[in-house]
Amino acid sequence: MSKTISVSQMAKVCKVSTETIRRWIDKGAIASSKTLGGHRRILIDDFLKFLKQNDMPYDRRLLDQKRRILIIDDESGVIDILKGYVAELEEDYEVDSASSGFEAGQRVAESSPDIIFLDIVMPGMDGFEVCQMLKNDIHTKDIRIIAMTGYATDENIQKIMECGAGACLKKPFSFETFKDAILSLD
Repeated sequence: MSKTISVSQMAKVCKVSTETIRRWIDKGAIASSKTLGGHRRILIDDFLKFLKQNDMPYDRRLLDQKRRILIIDDESGVIDILKGYVAELEEDYEVDSASSGFEAGQRVAESSPDIIFLDIVMPGMDGFEVCQMLKNDIHTKDIRIIAMTGYATDENIQKIMECGAGACLKKPFSFETFKDAILSLD
């Protein structure tokens, strides 16, 4: 288990929004620190103390789980590159992949990802449809989606953001861009 927990991880364990966690931090209810990139982290011990002081039940197993990333792209080479990027991250993630919108639905149901990297131009069910479907479902609406495309027109970017993506990356992108996209969601 890592020594710190992110705002989004704490929100998941407490079953509240990330904004609620940020308000608790801002009010001084729980201590946090910031990474060099400005992202908040809470010591596990402080988090457990906070839960106990506030009589908040939680599932200890949620703290022990790795965060999960699902990569959805119809190009196996892109999937391989992104899996390599995930391996370079400081935090340990479980990674799964899907090569179509249909397969993505199965993977989401099986692995309950925290973050999805979603290609928006795929044959069959495209990324717009996948994103909209996930954001319209009460069970998957909180999954953070980072869209990616080699067709980064203003229209495509606007459309995917309207569908609920938190960011849209133009392919090809660097490891630093990949890492920044993940950290911007915390």
